Amino acid sequence: YMHDIKINFNKTIEAPRTSAFRDAARLEKEIDNALHTSEMSIVIMPIGMSAIPLIHSLFKKHGKKHTFLDFGSPFDAYVKSDVHRSHFDKIQNKLDL
Repeated sequence: YMHDIKINFNKTIEAPRTSAFRDAARLEKEIDNALHTSEMSIVIMPIGMSAIPLIHSLFKKHGKKHTFLDFGSPFDAYVKSDVHRSHFDKIQNKLDL
C-alpha cells in the first residue's frame, strides 16, 4: 500500500502484503544490492513484525554506514488498508481525509 503515498523514493523493493518473513532472504539480498556504495542510505521497511529480524541482520552488516527504520505504521492511517487502529479516526478527522 505504500505505492499510494506520493514519496519520491530512490528505490523500492516489493514485499508481500502479509507474512513478509517468508520472503526475508530475498528481501535482504535485494536491499543489500540496492544500498548505495559511497553514500548513506536510509531504508524504511513497512513490513510489520518481519522488519525486526531483517533490520537486525542488515544493521549487523551495514549499520555504521546506513540507517534502517521500521516505518510502516505511521502511514497506515493515510492509505487504503485493512489495518485499523483506534487513533486513526482522530487523525483522519483532524486532517479531513
